[in-house]
Amino acid sequence: MFDADGLWALAQLDRATLVEHAGPRVLTPHGGELRRFLPEGRGPASHSERPDRRELEEHAAALAIATDAILVLKGPQSLVTDGQHHRHNTSGNPGMATAGSGDVLTGVIAALCGRGLPPLDAATLGVWVHGHAGDLAAARVGETSLIATDLVAALPQAFLTLEQAAAAGQPPAGPCG
Repeated sequence: MFDADGLWALAQLDRATLVEHAGPRVLTPHGGELRRFLPEGRGPASHSERPDRRELEEHAAALAIATDAILVLKGPQSLVTDGQHHRHNTSGNPGMATAGSGDVLTGVIAALCGRGLPPLDAATLGVWVHGHAGDLAAARVGETSLIATDLVAALPQAFLTLEQAAAAGQPPAGPCG
């Protein structure tokens, strides 16, 4: 799992080194972190010229293929991709754009991988659970006041929602598509 400073360190590597790895990897950049991986001349000429979401998603899929990694492009309708499969998340809210939220997401995905889920499935499910926890937390404290510990506090209910849907033989409301 790579987020924040881990992504910064990876972005400093040359492409040949970046491709080398001992096992599955999940990268969880937001748009700004993803831009660090863009080859020179492929990104915007200046920070004021930002690629649109569609362009970022194309870069995310290309990076996933080039590095043999799962990529979670965080943001509205976060994208989970291995470069071949593209899943957009439907849970979450703008209040989740807060310090530490990405750490919570990375922890959820790592825990799901630790339970034996394949990385693409762990990332897809982890993004949904994380977003649902954000929705539950926002309902309790509001989007404006939301902080990462609110997400952590809402994780048990988010996982319970998932377990109840599975017991009923149904996907959770608004699954990734």
